Formats: sequence, C-alpha cells, structure tokens
Amino acid sequence: LLHTIAFPPFNIPEAAFVCVVPVFLYALRKPRWIEFLVVTFSAFLISWLVLLEWLRHVTIGGTIALAAVMALFPTAWCAVVRWAMPRAPWSDLLTRLVAIVGLAAVWTLLEWTRSWFLTGFPWLPIAASMWQRPMMLQGAAIGGAWLVGFSIIFFNVALGSYLQGLWLWVKERRGRFAPEFYVAILVLFGTSFGVFVRERPGGAREAWFRAGFMQPYIPQHVKWDESQREQILAVIERVNGSLAARNPDVILWPEAVTPIPMFWDPAMRDWVERVTDESRVPILMGAHAFERNPHA
Repeated sequence: LLHTIAFPPFNIPEAAFVCVVPVFLYALRKPRWIEFLVVTFSAFLISWLVLLEWLRHVTIGGTIALAAVMALFPTAWCAVVRWAMPRAPWSDLLTRLVAIVGLAAVWTLLEWTRSWFLTGFPWLPIAASMWQRPMMLQGAAIGGAWLVGFSIIFFNVALGSYLQGLWLWVKERRGRFAPEFYVAILVLFGTSFGVFVRERPGGAREAWFRAGFMQPYIPQHVKWDESQREQILAVIERVNGSLAARNPDVILWPEAVTPIPMFWDPAMRDWVERVTDESRVPILMGAHAFERNPHA
C-alpha cells in the first residue's frame, strides 16, 4: 500500500519514506522463509499491477507477467533484509551502519539492474515518487536518481532500526535509541540542501536556456480512441502554440504524444512538420512507430 500510493495517480510521496519499514520489522520477527517470500512478492505484485494499470495494447497475461518481473526485484531486496537484519541489529553501531548502507546500496543496485535487464523497464524507481518535491530531488545533480533513491531507502531502514530500538526500550528497558536514524536524517537532507550551498569558482553561472514543456493531459482511455483523434491534435497544437508564443529555445513534447504513429502515417508526419514549422522553435519529442512484417 505504501509503495503504491507514493506514485501517481495517488501522489503521496511521503509514503516512500516509510514504504519498506514494514518489511524491515517483519524480517526482524524471523518468519519462515517461504511465508516471508510469498507475502513480500504478493504485496509488490499487487502494487505493480495497480501502478501498471495505464498500460494499453497489452494482454492481461502480459501485464501480469510484467508486474511479476517488476515484483521480483524488490522481493530479492526483501530476501537480503530477511537474511541480514536478524544477524546484526543489536551489534555495535558501526556494524549496524554498514548493514543499513549495504541494504540501501542493494536496493539501488537492483533498480539500476532492472533499468537494463531483459531490455529494461526503468519506470518508477523510488526516486520518481519525489517528482512533486523538487527539494528532495536536488541530490540528483550529484548522483542522479540513484542517490535520491539510496537516501530514501537508507532513511527507511534506519527508521526501522529506530522503531525496533524504541520498542525494546519501552517494552523491556533494554536497547537504546538508534544513532543511525539521525545519520539517515543527515543523509536525506544533506543530499537535498547540499546543492544550494555549492558555488562555482568566481561566482560564474552557466548560461540559462528557455524550455517549454508541453503536457496536453490526454487520458489513456481517450488517447487511442479514433473518434477523439482530431480533438487530441487540436489540443496539442493549441498548447504548443501558446508555448511557442513565449519564445523558448526548445519545446519538449511527451513520449508517444501523437494518437497515430508518426513513422508510419504520412499525414501524421506532415502534421507534425507543419506544427514545427509554424512554431519556429525546435521540438524534441518521443514518437512511436509502426512497422508491418512483410513475411507475416
């Protein structure tokens, strides 16, 4: 649930900061391996089925298979948590910190792997949950989405360690507050604020350029409706025209924005070329293509 609502269309990014805390606490109970893996895989499978609801032109079986592949990566991370944490949570601070850093690094490595493994599906890394929180994305200037994701998972695991220590303190008067939690806060906010305090030598700034972002907000169930084609093109042309009037250096269109493949339909290609010419501004776009198999 927490993993799901951190992303669109729910857009509750704060859920990302606690989305795997339940996994951490669950692993500390040392459940049976088969139970643990079935529960965690099922949870992430359901999460990805919800998050992939937007897919079109894909069979139900294909969507389920893709969601299952996506669920394998966080489940593999959960397995590492199940193996590692019962062995180290109450040893010395340095060991706990190494374990937490290692777990955050493993999550980051798995997200990077799924970005290219089996041709890759890099959609919705944990850092993408922060798309409406630009402050939390400042670390991407240093280490890309991987640093942002690392800091989020580091915070999750450190928070889990803190809660475990707090529970033992209240329940049994043993253990203590986890210093690693405060380290996690420093990591999380350090990667966010660090960019703002950086200055270039001599105070020099890079030249700015003006970019226009075009988002027509066409719902997926409308996007592929042939009866809506003319209205969709009219919206794209109107929004693009309003951007061009502001004299940007470049206009950025979304991926697969046209309702017909541009590299298949000559009329669609002519329409895009006309809109570009009238804009008098370069347009960077993601266009889908359609090719017929001559041997089919």
